[in-house]
Amino acid sequence: MKHSSIIITLIIYSFGFIGCATLNDYKAKTTDEAEIKTILVKYLEAWENHDADSLISVIHEDARIMIGGEERYSFRDGRIIKSGQMVLSKKQYSEILPKKFRESLSYRWGNPEMNVRGDWATVSMRAITADFHARVGTVFMRDNGKWYIMCNPF
Repeated sequence: MKHSSIIITLIIYSFGFIGCATLNDYKAKTTDEAEIKTILVKYLEAWENHDADSLISVIHEDARIMIGGEERYSFRDGRIIKSGQMVLSKKQYSEILPKKFRESLSYRWGNPEMNVRGDWATVSMRAITADFHARVGTVFMRDNGKWYIMCNPF
């Protein structure tokens, strides 16, 4: 009985990751969402294919891209805080892309949630690798009628 409970729990838990809707499955509710989805799919495909030109083309000139840097720890409010994010401009990001591509993991993306307000939007998705899963957010801005990535955690 104990083993069957564990197996059922694992199956239910797995559906949260395996059975989740992918970005390609996401049904846009508005034209804005459809355009944002197209930009995000292009970005993620460019990442997987190590296509720096396509990837950079969907990032706004004033964007700030967060990447993992050297890990640092601090103590605040009785807790240990892990940090190490670096924020780069579009130009700086484009310069380090070859290195990022060599280091990159292959991700599966699921359960997208979009929130559009005027010329700004956020997209939150589940990032899944063999060792890691978390919700990751991306900020978009519409500039001259076109959506761009403004902030992204890669």
